[in-house]
Amino acid sequence: MNDLEGVIDYIEENITEDIGLKDIAAYAGYSPFHFSRSFVKTVGLPVSEYIRIRKLQHSVLDLLDGMKIIDIAIKYSFDSHEGYTRSFKGLFGSSPNIVKRNMKEYLLPEVSKNLCKRNLNVNEEVEKMDLNSGMHMLLFEVLKNCLEEAKEGFCSEIVVSFLEGNGVRISDDGRGIPVEKGEDILPKIFEGKLISKKEYLLADNLVLDEIKTVNALSERMKVTVYRNGKCYLQDYIKGIAQHPLIETPDAHKSGVVIEFTPDSDIFMNCRWNKEEISRWISENGVDALKTCKIIIND
Repeated sequence: MNDLEGVIDYIEENITEDIGLKDIAAYAGYSPFHFSRSFVKTVGLPVSEYIRIRKLQHSVLDLLDGMKIIDIAIKYSFDSHEGYTRSFKGLFGSSPNIVKRNMKEYLLPEVSKNLCKRNLNVNEEVEKMDLNSGMHMLLFEVLKNCLEEAKEGFCSEIVVSFLEGNGVRISDDGRGIPVEKGEDILPKIFEGKLISKKEYLLADNLVLDEIKTVNALSERMKVTVYRNGKCYLQDYIKGIAQHPLIETPDAHKSGVVIEFTPDSDIFMNCRWNKEEISRWISENGVDALKTCKIIIND
């Protein structure tokens, strides 16, 4: 396919229209059969599925703007309110109502220009990916924040514990996230990205430069902050808050506890490797280890 970038732009420009294979093939100048085969080969998924994902991603912005769900369903040419809700929950793991009620902001994913230059299907890509290393990157991203707290002299102990169902808990006794400064603090750190399985598997190089990505790639995440005699609790499913921030009195010493379970639909049979984690800590936590004890529990 010579002008996939133009096709992608056409889809974005007509994202609210009831466009399908026949319309896009005509725009690209190919027969529906040839276009469909070329699109799957290049992008890694059928054009109808790609359009559905992009419609749902765009619709999150309308949800946060306060638009009614039925109006969003009509805007993006879904057959019904129920059909839109079912597709939304299937992609993001939470209903539109939960997102509308609890999510503070959303960053619409940009379409990678590298996508337009690729010639791999998703099965070939999965075979080439080291999903196990990708899963461990989630843990390392959380640990980076703990190590920074230790390097600055505010944390004396970091504990990594493995939980049932391939979950993991990372706790530190640092200062704790300053939640009391505003209810939007946690959303700024943990929310804003929603990443589907297809997007992750098709990414050329997904950079885990923020904890939001870890949250989005987790089936569940639980964040507990202890600070100034209070406990703040928030639960997420695939990056989406499930309730308002819970605040209760608590005499626990300050710190942060993050529990998460990597999305099994993405990381499948991957399991945590204690030796790999210990090696990463030794290589990246030199300064922190001078003043901080790091414990890895089986």
